[in-house]
Amino acid sequence: MLSEQNKLLLESIRKENVSLQELDEASKKSKRANRLLIIVVFLLLFLLLVVNLYTLFSLYKNLNRIVLEIDNMELQFDRVSKSMNNVTQNLHQVSSSMDAMPGIRESMSTIALTMSPVSNEMDDIAIDLVDVNHSLELINQRMYSLNQQINSMGYSTRNIQHNTYDIRRPTRFFDWMLP
Repeated sequence: MLSEQNKLLLESIRKENVSLQELDEASKKSKRANRLLIIVVFLLLFLLLVVNLYTLFSLYKNLNRIVLEIDNMELQFDRVSKSMNNVTQNLHQVSSSMDAMPGIRESMSTIALTMSPVSNEMDDIAIDLVDVNHSLELINQRMYSLNQQINSMGYSTRNIQHNTYDIRRPTRFFDWMLP
């Protein structure tokens, strides 16, 4: 009976040993998977860091260019402002000169009244020119289509010529008999 208990005890120890070995193997696989996951996450974070650094460098590089362009625009605005001041002064001089001339004001109002019909006629001319341009575009498209059809016809004619030459090949031997 003691030996039977010993056998049962040994068998249970053996099963426990096998279970512990399986648990140890599973733990090792889990550690490997965790290490691999940590490495992949680290590499992704490193890649994001590199992309962010590149973006920051590009932004810094372009930021200097943007600042230079803004400075250039400021200079241009200053020039435009000075030019507008000159234009304003010149308009005041022209206005004061026109006030000194009698009858100019009435003539200018008459011209202003006649400019509206002239403007309408110019708008009509512009619309007509758009229509002419559209018609010319349609003609151009049709000419292109016709050109494509002629090219296709030339290709077909060459094929017919080649096929005729091939069809005639067997009879060429007898050409010397015909006058």
